[in-house]
Amino acid sequence: MTNTESILATATEEQIIEARDWASDCIGLSAGVKAGAERAVRYVEMNYPGGWNGFLAEVFPPAPQAPANYGTIWVCQDCMLHHANGECGSCHDDDHGHDEEPLSSIGDGFHAAMGMAHEEHSCGRENGEDVLECDCETNTYSTSRCEGCGSYLHGERHAMTLFGPELQPWERELLAHAANENT
Repeated sequence: MTNTESILATATEEQIIEARDWASDCIGLSAGVKAGAERAVRYVEMNYPGGWNGFLAEVFPPAPQAPANYGTIWVCQDCMLHHANGECGSCHDDDHGHDEEPLSSIGDGFHAAMGMAHEEHSCGRENGEDVLECDCETNTYSTSRCEGCGSYLHGERHAMTLFGPELQPWERELLAHAANENT
């Protein structure tokens, strides 16, 4: 089987239509006349930078991947208010300002969204129940370090979901192992 035959056997109808349109324009065929599928594929293979694969990469770029869900982080009220409003009540207070820059512990390439995923709830939402209100996303008093800024000040913690780059399988295993050790 030749390379052209292989491409024709595996290409989608949409890819062939685009190749026929491009090749017909380049060859200079008159309006309404299109190059045949085999001729178009051969033309793309010989004349498009990178051949058929280069053509597909430019005309049909892969869809961007959605960021990976890294799970719930628990943040202090300053971090939560900074995320929601762009500032908090402590921002301009010289006497009682925050001790750490809000959300500064979240690394480059990561971002957080308010709340937690349904499967992480313990109020019934994780099972698909229709729960209007719950308190799963707020810990009213915590002595744990804020996962948004690193502050050790005690107080409320609010759930945020951390998103970042897609994980490799070995990275997922490592995170799952670390989470199991912490529970």
